[in-house]
Amino acid sequence: MKRIKQTIILALILWTGISCKDNDDSASISIVPFSIVDDATISLNGIINSNTLIAFNEIIQRNPNTKLLIFKEAPGSEDDETNLKVGRRLHELGLNTEVENNGYIASGAVDLFLAGAKRTLGTNTRVGVHSWAEGSKQATDFPRDADEHQFFIKYYTDIGIAQQLTEDFYFFTIDAAPAADVHWMTAQELLTYQIEAK
Repeated sequence: MKRIKQTIILALILWTGISCKDNDDSASISIVPFSIVDDATISLNGIINSNTLIAFNEIIQRNPNTKLLIFKEAPGSEDDETNLKVGRRLHELGLNTEVENNGYIASGAVDLFLAGAKRTLGTNTRVGVHSWAEGSKQATDFPRDADEHQFFIKYYTDIGIAQQLTEDFYFFTIDAAPAADVHWMTAQELLTYQIEAK
C-alpha cells in the first residue's frame, strides 16, 4: 500500500501537464509546477505530482545555473515517492530554497523545502505539517520503532538533517495533525526544528 501525505488544497487549480513557452525570453518558460525567474532562480507554484521529477530535471536542463528554488503557494504532494526523489536531486545539486513573502508550503512541499542547502522563509509565510496515511491507518497507528516510519526518516537524514533532529521533527509532524488536516507551525516550532538554515 502506498504511503501518502494527503495534499491540502487551498482553492488551487491543479495543473497536471507539462507546458513550455519556447521563445528567446527564458523567464517566460514554465514547466508545471516550475517557472524560470532568472538565470539563477526557479520557482515552484502548485502541487507536486508524478510528473514533477521530469519537470524538475527539464527546468534545470533549461536553466543550468540555477542556485535557488523559490516556493510560492505549495500545498503538498500527490506522489510522495516522486517528491522525495526531487528532494534528493535538489540536495545533490546543492540548491538553496526559499518561501517567498506571503507564500506557504505544506505537507510534502515542506519535505522538498528542507532539501535546500540554505533555507529561508520570507515575511508572513506559513509552514504546514501533518501525518501521513496508509490505507485506513495513520502514521500514529504504528509503533515508533516500526519500519513504516523509515520512509521519511531516511529521507531527512539523506538530505543532511542530523539523526536526532530528524526523529524529533518527523514525530512532531505526525502528532501535529491527522492526514486530512494541517497544523501551521508556530514561530517557536520553526526555530525548534530548524526549518530555516542560513
